[in-house]
Amino acid sequence: MQQRIQLSCHPLLAQAAADKAKVMAQKGIVNHYVGGLGANQRLRMLGYQLPPFYSGAIGNQVEAVAGGFSTAEEVWAAFKSSTAHRSHLLGELPFYQQQLHIGVGFHYQWSSPHVEYWTVYIAREAVAEDAHVTCYDIGCIPP
Repeated sequence: MQQRIQLSCHPLLAQAAADKAKVMAQKGIVNHYVGGLGANQRLRMLGYQLPPFYSGAIGNQVEAVAGGFSTAEEVWAAFKSSTAHRSHLLGELPFYQQQLHIGVGFHYQWSSPHVEYWTVYIAREAVAEDAHVTCYDIGCIPP
């Protein structure tokens, strides 16, 4: 069950997700690091301002990817069966519950190994208070 109070489509995340699904199809792989960048860095380069305590160049606290699932129901079932994807997409941890923007991308390419490629971004934009947050391996502590 979704733990977020709200979740709204963000046009930049939707475009980033569509682009990522297409690139994966063109390269024939399902991978968070297509093009050598992590998901966090990819969003930052597109102009989406993630909080400064999100990981850098190879970090990913925002992206779920999959390939080879013909329907949204199939890919959703696969995401929910993965602990890491489920906790992110359903906001099961307080860190993820703060992420209120979503973008979903799908690309179909018959000649590619997985045929169907899916990308989901769920993220949040930085706010001024983020500069004072301290983060450790166990989580973040607000000021």
